[in-house]
Amino acid sequence: MTDTEREIENLKQQLPQHPATADIICNRIGELYGSQGDFDKALPYFHRAIQINPLVSSYHYNLGLVMQNKNEIQEAIACYTQSLTLEPNLLAYNNRATIYIGQGKYDEAIADCNAALKFDQCKDPYFRVLVLATRADALMGKEEYDKALRDLEAGMNIIEPDDDIIGFYDKSIIKCNIKLGKSCKEIYSTKK
Repeated sequence: MTDTEREIENLKQQLPQHPATADIICNRIGELYGSQGDFDKALPYFHRAIQINPLVSSYHYNLGLVMQNKNEIQEAIACYTQSLTLEPNLLAYNNRATIYIGQGKYDEAIADCNAALKFDQCKDPYFRVLVLATRADALMGKEEYDKALRDLEAGMNIIEPDDDIIGFYDKSIIKCNIKLGKSCKEIYSTKK
């Protein structure tokens, strides 16, 4: 039995003993199942947490993550929207934006990214790069490659050279530059 499985079993045993915090316990069990990729087992725990306390934004957000991973797109949008209604947060905006991009709703995605960029949390380089990359993806979908390239270059200026996200950025920058008509030689000579 793994540590996660032990924690899940321990929390399940605590549920009947702690009815006042049952929503918190259910949410945590759902998070643990979700972290293992067992979304079907996570679902009833998130639903129960929301049933007990429907006013907690993070419960709706977590359910949205599960729905998005299960490719239940409309449900995921509804969950993220409810989470944002209760307490606006950067990750719900960003995740909803990624869904909108997949649906070809680029203007909605850009609006969500713009809203996300206003959060203090975006002062953290990781979150700022995440949102800039999502917005660049939406801009590429609209064939606004100059703007997308600006977002991608802004992200490159934030991240460290050894960061894992650079591979994504290299591909995206190359894609933008090729769409703008630059040759690969020009791309690599400007990056050095």
